[in-house]
Amino acid sequence: MKFDPLFFHKIVYWCYLKKIPLIPQLLTGLNLFLFNCKICTNVKFSKGVLLVARGLGVTIANGAKIGRNTCIGVNTSIVRKFPYKDVAEIGDNVFIGPGVAIVGPVIIEDNVIIGANSVITKSIPKNSIVTGNPAKIIGSSLDLDYDIFSNPQYKEGKSPFLTK
Repeated sequence: MKFDPLFFHKIVYWCYLKKIPLIPQLLTGLNLFLFNCKICTNVKFSKGVLLVARGLGVTIANGAKIGRNTCIGVNTSIVRKFPYKDVAEIGDNVFIGPGVAIVGPVIIEDNVIIGANSVITKSIPKNSIVTGNPAKIIGSSLDLDYDIFSNPQYKEGKSPFLTK
């Protein structure tokens, strides 16, 4: 049995659905204490979701929906944008880099890659690669010559230096 924030959140969500009091608050607090990870009570996860480094620094607000096989990087925040009451809906096979802020009732469709430290305030169409603050589409995930979810490690050497 693997103890991670998603393990505890499954129990929290089950208790939430069955209207069992107190246990969700205790386990949410335990997640925060053990993993520095705040996943609110009624966040809905699909199968295959991965929180990198056991969800270190991840914050996910009430009502978020996370699709299948989504990878969420460290220090990612999925939060409300006032005055909206809804939060993000994230599709299947989405890769969210570290430090990303997803703000408001956006829809992130399937097969999207979000670069590190991006700020997402608008919905993202499927098969997009986005990065920046505010985020902009910089390419298509269909153009990659590797599968980002397979964690490829086949290249040798270092990245080239920046130039003017």
